[in-house]
Amino acid sequence: MTRLVPTGGMPVDSWTLPAILEAEEVRPDDISLVKIDVEGYEFTLMPQLGPWLAERQVPVCVAFHRRQLDQGWFRGYANVTERIEARLPNGEPLGQVTALPELPA
Repeated sequence: MTRLVPTGGMPVDSWTLPAILEAEEVRPDDISLVKIDVEGYEFTLMPQLGPWLAERQVPVCVAFHRRQLDQGWFRGYANVTERIEARLPNGEPLGQVTALPELPA
């Protein structure tokens, strides 16, 4: 959207995932999966959100663009899978990380 605004950006309202869940009265253990694809802003979002999700054992799938994600953001998950789906002409990866808690037997 920054290409559409002459100043290079515009203010928008935003909410944290914990605030959304609280407002909607949803408990983290009621969540089946969180899918995150924020077009390159994973590196801004995931340092805080990744550990929060892992602490609550919420399954997550995160798309990444240009850089691979820090595996430390997924510490605490039983199963973390990284898949590179394509590479840009300069070799930068595009893919996703799926992190799942230990599933009950």
